[in-house]
Amino acid sequence: MEWKMKIHQNVKLALKQLGSFKFRTFLTMLGIIIGVFSVILLVTIGEAISKNVSTQLGDMGSNLVSVNFLPSSSTDKFTYREATSLLTDDEMGSPEVTQTKVVRNSEHIEEMQVTGINEDYSDMKNVELAAGRFCSEVDINYAQKVTVIDSDIAKTYFKERNPVGEYIRVSGVRYLIIGVLQEKGESLFSSTGKQLFIPITSAERLFKTDSINLYYIQAKDAKAVPGVVNRVKRNMSQLFPNAQDSYEVVNQQEALDTFDSITKTLTFGLGAIAGISL
Repeated sequence: MEWKMKIHQNVKLALKQLGSFKFRTFLTMLGIIIGVFSVILLVTIGEAISKNVSTQLGDMGSNLVSVNFLPSSSTDKFTYREATSLLTDDEMGSPEVTQTKVVRNSEHIEEMQVTGINEDYSDMKNVELAAGRFCSEVDINYAQKVTVIDSDIAKTYFKERNPVGEYIRVSGVRYLIIGVLQEKGESLFSSTGKQLFIPITSAERLFKTDSINLYYIQAKDAKAVPGVVNRVKRNMSQLFPNAQDSYEVVNQQEALDTFDSITKTLTFGLGAIAGISL
């Protein structure tokens, strides 16, 4: 019975001490609650970012390979013709060349991204249209002055009107609007501003250069990607034997795996730091 009395006395003493320092006890409990909440929040945010990135990169396809050209001098250039020579008959490919230009109509004027692409771009990047069509092979072959605009441009420049069939000027050159992109939510990989697309051949004239710095290749399937990467590296080394540091060939799946590993490490690190701070 004596040990029971001691336990009872110890509990009473502890409760009395807690009652004597209510404010200090409250602050201690509040700190613990905030700390636990911070750990949960940081881990949740990290996992959400990782999932968001994985979903977006996955949507672009694990069979996508990108060729990034970073010229070491102004004389080095990678042309659209050279890029298409990298493809085999069962592969698709598209450039993505962007410059900032002044875009205007009678109601609005603004600087924005203008991107040169080809007819395969929409399928490779899962582009969805709200109206009209995307650039066709004919548009590319004949350097047609046509454009596909995003939903923000449609709202800003044309209000409630359907812009398909209307004209818009890009650096003073008149372009026919043939399509409007489906509105999408913001994401880590979405453009931060308004953007319109034009045929790569038309972009060469508008940008006054036939050099591209990004080209996408879509392999037949994910299993074919390693072979495509090796073949493209060999071909690029033949095209640029003295400038092999000016380009890189990136496997989309490897990029996804690398980013996933980084986000998991950061999430674990943030959680550990928050946990130690408790």
